[in-house]
Amino acid sequence: MADDNKLLKYMRYAVGEVVLVVIGILIALQINNWNEEKKNNKAEIKILQHLVEDLTETKEEIVRINIKLLLQLGSISNLVNYIENDVPIDNSNLGVMNTPVSGIFNSTNTTINFIESEGMGILRNDSIRTIISNIYERFGNIHKREDLTESRFYHRIISFRNKYFEVKTKDLSALAGTAVDSTRWSKVLPSTVIKVVDSIGLKKDMTFLNTLHDLRSFYQFRQLYLDRTANQIDDVRSKVSNEISRMQ
Repeated sequence: MADDNKLLKYMRYAVGEVVLVVIGILIALQINNWNEEKKNNKAEIKILQHLVEDLTETKEEIVRINIKLLLQLGSISNLVNYIENDVPIDNSNLGVMNTPVSGIFNSTNTTINFIESEGMGILRNDSIRTIISNIYERFGNIHKREDLTESRFYHRIISFRNKYFEVKTKDLSALAGTAVDSTRWSKVLPSTVIKVVDSIGLKKDMTFLNTLHDLRSFYQFRQLYLDRTANQIDDVRSKVSNEISRMQ
């Protein structure tokens, strides 16, 4: 009987020891998980903060392009009024004949490139992942619209420029060794339109006039798309900032 009591006490002690060990392990795992969660949380917050900074820079880029488009639309109106209404032309406002592509968009992609390289799963909020994917898809559409404008209008505008305008070649020696994207910027840098030299031919050329109207419609549509994109950027920045505040 005494031996039985000793065995029972030993078993209770052993079970107690096991329970304590298990509890210790669970607590250690919980602490480890908590530390890992805290570490991941901190890393994700930093990524989201960088993303907000990138979106801010991209919105500034959109504002810059919209200003440039506004100037281009003024240049088109200058030419259209000259042709249709015989309003005296302003030779200082012929920018559309110099840069028919206009406003080369350059979104800031540093953070999104990192996110995509690591996998979108590093952003744990499904709705945040979705709105970020959508806004950068929209940026891609801006590039496509620029490429469409270039392919549709660049050579047409250049042919009219060479036919009806005096063109002065620029000195590009200052650009030597700089990071100029020759595949795109070279199409808008080499020369400047000074003035109309064949006003009679220009006013009779309905193809040129129709091209101006067509280009104006493209620019107006691009402005509208860029404005909506800027508003969407504000919405994404607000939601991401709220997510950051929630996680802190």
